[in-house]
Amino acid sequence: APSITFTTPQTRAAVTGANQMAAFDVWAWRTPEGGGEAVDVFDIAPLPVKNISEQWEYDSRYLERWEDGNVYQFYAVYAPDVDDVNVSSGGTITISNYDATLEVDLMTATQTVTYAADADAPGAVQMEFEHLLANIVFEARTAPAVAGQGITMTITSFRLTGFPVTATYSSATTPRWSVSPPQNERYNSTAEIPLDATGNAYSLVADLLVFPQQLGQSLRYEITYQSSGDDATEYTRSGRISDISGDLVRWQPGVRYRYAMELGADYILFSRPEVEEWQEISGGRWNVE
Repeated sequence: APSITFTTPQTRAAVTGANQMAAFDVWAWRTPEGGGEAVDVFDIAPLPVKNISEQWEYDSRYLERWEDGNVYQFYAVYAPDVDDVNVSSGGTITISNYDATLEVDLMTATQTVTYAADADAPGAVQMEFEHLLANIVFEARTAPAVAGQGITMTITSFRLTGFPVTATYSSATTPRWSVSPPQNERYNSTAEIPLDATGNAYSLVADLLVFPQQLGQSLRYEITYQSSGDDATEYTRSGRISDISGDLVRWQPGVRYRYAMELGADYILFSRPEVEEWQEISGGRWNVE
């Protein structure tokens, strides 16, 4: 029988696409078609599968061949070498105390392959990855009414507080993430961001991966910005993220939430957040449609 191989994985990604993945970890078991005890497929768990010259390969020391009359269950986690990962033969994937500040597009995948007795051997295994985190983006521009007066704004600091930093994931629970108590600060940037003088283009303020979660009262933003000109003034505004999220009550995995701000003289206008799923587009490029 031919050996077990892997082909290019599939993802729906704006953060990490298959062409950007260098490796992922695999766990696998097989059971007889009629039922019976699950047996490890590989002599190592997890099995690192690596992208080598656009071919997905693993160490030949652990090479295994298909055995007919079995049902194979494959489980994968990206990124490789994530700490505190456990995969049971029953298919439960657990990731304990994961740190969202690592800013890794954490994903998992499962695949079932049945190799019936006397049938043709299966082809390469394709893992279809699901995103476990949500993506939030904050963008800003000078309010057009202010820009029309020749005034521009420069952001001098942006903070996000009250976010859970660690959480435990289990594929067997609902919701799948159990988050830690909120931390005081998740994001704090004091880099100056000069905004477009015309008030037309938005500038990126923050782009983070976060746990799927309810938009509780602890999640807050704080922005400080200053106006240009002889009467330059500094403004600081803060508030709850739930208050600028429209009818959103929860951030979902695999979804990007884009918060757009217009900075005026002593006011900020927030647009209803745009909700975008991460999509693959043609030509090997990965983007958000």
